[in-house]
Amino acid sequence: MNKQYDLFKKDKELLRFVEKLIIDGFKEQQVDQIKVNGGYLSIVLVGRNETQIFFGLCLLPEKQVKFKHYLEQLSLFSCNIYGHIYKLILLERDKALVYLDEVSGLYNQRKISLDIEEMNQRYIKTGCRFAVFFIDIDDFKKVNDLHGHVIGTRILKDVAARLRLFFRDNDLLYRYGGDEFIIILPNVDNVDVLGIGQRILKIIRDEKFTIDSTKCKSIDLSVSIGIAIYPDHVQTLGKIISLADKMMYEAKLAGKGKVCMASRVILDMSAKKNNKIKRKKRESSR
Repeated sequence: MNKQYDLFKKDKELLRFVEKLIIDGFKEQQVDQIKVNGGYLSIVLVGRNETQIFFGLCLLPEKQVKFKHYLEQLSLFSCNIYGHIYKLILLERDKALVYLDEVSGLYNQRKISLDIEEMNQRYIKTGCRFAVFFIDIDDFKKVNDLHGHVIGTRILKDVAARLRLFFRDNDLLYRYGGDEFIIILPNVDNVDVLGIGQRILKIIRDEKFTIDSTKCKSIDLSVSIGIAIYPDHVQTLGKIISLADKMMYEAKLAGKGKVCMASRVILDMSAKKNNKIKRKKRESSR
């Protein structure tokens, strides 16, 4: 390239050159350079993948331009570094796949214990409470029995997609197994947790889940939801999931398509226990 550029006065033209080089110039060469004020701007190809090109810029004094091997060595070194970085990226991607459920695309059970421990550490440092939602699709066995497991799997994907759209980016969504989902909501200090549960009920209830697109057939679903907040409802971290699960079954016992939060049930159970003690005292005093 023979054109001379003033690096400071014609920066737009220089940027156009770099853009053109990125699009066209790296097809045949590893290194290119352009003369600028006081030296040469060298552009080094670092690496590429299917969708990205990585390159570096190096401004060299004019007296060093003759050392072509310097640029070649720089390019080789950069490519080696990129190769190591790209391997690490692939390794991290493969590691992430271990924690993904292949049906729903949500996290799987392996990830829950790790994230709950992380939530606990965050609570210790900041005092931010977190909530666990345990969600179960009502009568899902009937869906599989009537329409088959292929349709059942599609319904699970659709429910997962609907939940993903509803929740925030920093909320954590998991398929716990079968037709059960768990959601962890970080930092619920100023959040209407019960209101969120009720909104989930409505979203699923109002949705039409397709079972046959060619015949425009769809079915209605409902879910039962249990909610527990740490550390409000449990002092032991390991019990937060089981308590939310228990609340979900309380919601089913209440008629399905309901949401049940631990605090209300705990209060009800305490009241029943107190009444039972009082009754025993009255009976013993007779």
